[in-house]
Amino acid sequence: MNENGKTNMTVWVGLTTARLLQKMSEDHRKAEKSHVKGLEEKSMERRAARIEGAALRAERWPTIETVVADCIRARLAEPDLCGPWHALTNTEAARLALSGRWPGPMVPGVLTERNYSLPTTLAVGLRTASWRVSEQALDLLERRGLVGAGPGLSGARLAERNELAAILHSPGRIVRQALDRYGPVAATEAEADTAAQGGS
Repeated sequence: MNENGKTNMTVWVGLTTARLLQKMSEDHRKAEKSHVKGLEEKSMERRAARIEGAALRAERWPTIETVVADCIRARLAEPDLCGPWHALTNTEAARLALSGRWPGPMVPGVLTERNYSLPTTLAVGLRTASWRVSEQALDLLERRGLVGAGPGLSGARLAERNELAAILHSPGRIVRQALDRYGPVAATEAEADTAAQGGS
């Protein structure tokens, strides 16, 4: 946690999603800069124009981290993740931090690593929901020696591993779901659907 009540999280997200988020960020910076310039052209003092631009940023031109946080909040509000959950114990939080890469279903496409600074309460909520939804399946995988054994498994043991792994919702998997459902890919698809309906 840093001094601003934020927690840094590293997650793997889809490359297309990461590129769309980056493009959105660049577009937002340009739009804000253009807005500030327009205010200055209307004789507003530069400092005042920049302050107004900054005040509008969260609503009109949110940062990548704001968008990611909003998507995660929306995903955590869905019935399967909304809880209520018991808070993580110190032991569970330590175990979650050391769990490494969780076994899980293969993710289609190319993933890329991204770091996000999220509000600490949101990061804690994400990790808590992740652990509570996944803890029984993860315990079974570990007790049955199915964690990290993917390449050497076959037959019934591979099927069992895949069945249990499909239940797991690592923090990274939840973030990917959040961005797929509520992020720039979903917005782009919704815009395309609207355009297609308007053109018919």
